Amino acid sequence: MKKRLKWLCVAIAFPLVCVPVITAASTKTTSTALYDLVLSSNPLTSLNYIKYSDNKKVISSLVESVFKQAPPPDIKEILQGLPIARAGIYTVDPSISSFNEYLDKNGSNPLETSSYYELSDIGFAPGVLDGLVGQQYNVRAVLNGSRRAYSALFDLNKGKSVWENKEPVTAMDFADALHYILDFNTGSQKQIDIERMNFKGAKAFIDAQTEYLSKFKKTYENPFGKRRFIKADWDSRILIEDPNQKVWESQVPGDEEYVKKIKQTATSIGIYTGQLFLNFSNANVFDSLSLPQNQLMWKRTNTDFDIDAEEQDFFIKNPEYDTLKKTAAELKTIPKIIQTKLIKNPYRDPRQKFDLKDQNLDHNNRAQFRLFASDKYKLRFEFEDHSPRAVFDLFRDMREVILPINRKFVESIGGIANFGTSLNKFMKNGPFAIESGILGPQGYLVLKKDDTYYSSDKTISNLIKIQFITDLNIAFTLFEDNQLSATDIPAIRQIDFWSNPNFKPLMNKGVGYGTIALQLNLDKETNGDSPLQDEDLRNALYYAINRSEVLKIVGWDASFVVNTWSAFGQARNSTGNPLEMFFEHETTTAKNNKKYPLQNHKFIDHLAKSYTFEHVNRKDQVFDLETARFYLERYKQKHPEQKQVTLRFLNNSTDEQIQASIGIQNLIKNAFDNYIQIEIKGLPANTFTDYIDTGKFDLAYGNFDRFGTNPESYVAAFFQTDEISKESEKISGFRLNPAGSWTYNRFFNDIIYQKINHNQWFNEKIQTRINLLNSIPAFNELINIAKDTNLSYSQKEEELNKRFVAINQQLIQNNLGLVNNTFIKLLIKYLNDPTNLNLQKELMYQSFNQLSVDQIVELTKETGIRLQIPNNEQDGFIFRKIVELSYQKPNEDLVAYNKRITSYFANILTDQEIKDKWNENLIFKTIASLEKIVRDGVPIIPLIEVDTKWEISRVAGVSSLHSFSLQYAYDITKPPRAELPRRINRN
Repeated sequence: MKKRLKWLCVAIAFPLVCVPVITAASTKTTSTALYDLVLSSNPLTSLNYIKYSDNKKVISSLVESVFKQAPPPDIKEILQGLPIARAGIYTVDPSISSFNEYLDKNGSNPLETSSYYELSDIGFAPGVLDGLVGQQYNVRAVLNGSRRAYSALFDLNKGKSVWENKEPVTAMDFADALHYILDFNTGSQKQIDIERMNFKGAKAFIDAQTEYLSKFKKTYENPFGKRRFIKADWDSRILIEDPNQKVWESQVPGDEEYVKKIKQTATSIGIYTGQLFLNFSNANVFDSLSLPQNQLMWKRTNTDFDIDAEEQDFFIKNPEYDTLKKTAAELKTIPKIIQTKLIKNPYRDPRQKFDLKDQNLDHNNRAQFRLFASDKYKLRFEFEDHSPRAVFDLFRDMREVILPINRKFVESIGGIANFGTSLNKFMKNGPFAIESGILGPQGYLVLKKDDTYYSSDKTISNLIKIQFITDLNIAFTLFEDNQLSATDIPAIRQIDFWSNPNFKPLMNKGVGYGTIALQLNLDKETNGDSPLQDEDLRNALYYAINRSEVLKIVGWDASFVVNTWSAFGQARNSTGNPLEMFFEHETTTAKNNKKYPLQNHKFIDHLAKSYTFEHVNRKDQVFDLETARFYLERYKQKHPEQKQVTLRFLNNSTDEQIQASIGIQNLIKNAFDNYIQIEIKGLPANTFTDYIDTGKFDLAYGNFDRFGTNPESYVAAFFQTDEISKESEKISGFRLNPAGSWTYNRFFNDIIYQKINHNQWFNEKIQTRINLLNSIPAFNELINIAKDTNLSYSQKEEELNKRFVAINQQLIQNNLGLVNNTFIKLLIKYLNDPTNLNLQKELMYQSFNQLSVDQIVELTKETGIRLQIPNNEQDGFIFRKIVELSYQKPNEDLVAYNKRITSYFANILTDQEIKDKWNENLIFKTIASLEKIVRDGVPIIPLIEVDTKWEISRVAGVSSLHSFSLQYAYDITKPPRAELPRRINRN
């Protein structure tokens, strides 16, 4: 019996809510009658969806991923025969903690599962995915008990989806797109987003590129070993990947070991195709094994076909020699057999095996394992064992984020930097083609139905215009004049529209997830001397901002105030309990002993988002000027010489960000009688992004939905730094950690620093080490090396690593404990600059890392008690666990440290943790407790929720205009087909 796994829904203990059926209001005829649909978006300067993320809303109908947005049920009924997306689910036993363990226990070809998700019922329709025809599943995913994927296989539609150059969309097109993004030479804004998806080995590849850059002061070109396209010897009309090109070659003298590491990590990333060789299909190769030319060659050379050889000579049947498609005259000019060099595809699925001996097998069915990629139309992803991907996050990624690209076209126009810079340098595979358009301000795109698209008979609108508009009031006026099919509603107009019988039925409340917050630059290098480095000043800002006012200022009146960092979204544990329920009834205490609820709204209040109108009080429960001024006075006492604080507030020149910066400027000004001055600077969008990434700001207003929907996604950002370090050639940051340098480790170290006697600690913990180290020749050599201006950072690192073990052995022999190389580097800097108080402080912070977990808990327990973080057997030793997770062990590298953190939050527990009765509920309590620390340390100031706003729309056929997936979309005032409803069913 099949088990249909259902999307977890929350039962709401409320009376049945009537769902409006919306009919078209009468409207006047306008010049837009030419178009079936007219929409608006922010201006686009490029269609390059590899480099830039600001075009993702518009790209969806031009470039299609594995999934696309499914139409509503009423449209499904009319269109009939739409393909189905169904995911077979293979569930991992709770005792198993890795994909390899699963395969060891179940074999590489486990029995076909009877559990599945009917994805078509929850918004996922096949795009490039093969619609179900005579098969059970077109997606197969191996999940752990928390519904996180170790592996996922997608069956593509065998060439039905094609590019404009008539080439089929294959699994390699998805791999190529992800490779472009992960390649440092591309400079993609999406790199961190892809890294955060936890593809197996992706982080190691990024680290390998970073090491190369640090060592040789340049990026390694072509790190994925891609081959140039050349004309085939046998037919100049055909372009193939050059089988004779040498890849992963040395580019700088002495870089051989670094290149070897780049190659090894690039080919180990968990992004796979089933295509075994470049230029030729598996079936084509298998069908050619019996050719007499091959048999004779192997006999003569005493060799045989080697499916795993990097390269080998081969005779192959020419796929262009087709007696059914070519005339007799054409066949005379086409060679029947080709002599070529067969090149192994470095991105083939390494787990798949093929049966080459059974002569009864069809050449398309020689793959042995159903869970792995078997041909060029099979795409498989594998994720880190310690951090598997939440399965519905993965499915959303495969609808909106991970898009394919045609590399042959990209290279023909000069590379990825040129792609999308003009309309003729763009290539699509979706249901619409660009008929005309202008990129930039006041620009537009006109999309025309593509009759060659594989399901063009299901495409509803024939001609769509997307107008670039930044001013919401202009967009709204165009909607009133029937020149725009949908727009957001300015807050000031919501009540007026609801009372208008023509507009009321068209109003819709958009609901989503994410946190909009005030970003603080706490980076030590770019902003180390900023007043923001003082926790008391940050707390003053946190309590001084009235988030209820911010809602109104930026026009998100229908959204909710948030004072916690985590965006709840659909985050739930395996039994369906929402994350935010673990925040309820939790409180924190400020340093003036005033108590505040941890979250502003309870879970039951948040459910009101799904109702048309509700009366939830938007009061900001942590806005408190008394507490804000209390913290400011603490700051002033520490800095009596300071008469005023000035902070730089950047915005990206959009209306919302301009209003936010002015509004927050006024709130801060009024709260502190001008003591804190906010200087506002507006920048173009791309320049703004660059300023943030390079730390040229104090404050910035932003949407942080990029952190995802895993329960721990937001709080986990502060375990490790993402700071600027010019010394190590790291010139950008703030993507993985929005504060740059602030971490939980630093939070605890700040507390310890305030409690100890600085001179005594320095003499006992640091000076004793200095005295011993000065007697070690290896250490004195390092001091001289550090002074050598002719050596690069990487060369100095190498010299340190050579001597590191010897130095630690001396320390251990003298009972002075193990230290890490960060401590050694800081110590050398300090000895070269002994009057630098910041270096002295950082040295002491590093020495705190040598303390045991219990010692740190003892030194910081008063803060744990004040924040009401449990630390007992009954409620769980949560505080101790947070301390343990916040400190990297002396013998633990960053990879192992990261694995320890991600494994814990993924509920992949160690034997000791299981013995100590850690479980999923305690993990969720840990997240709630980390939120208390984020509030107390203020590395970021949460403001409001994302995507709860009113829109007015005449667009039917789509569940959302969050992205323009428009195959089934139409304007109800002018439906292109007679049978289409002139109404929108919001159900």
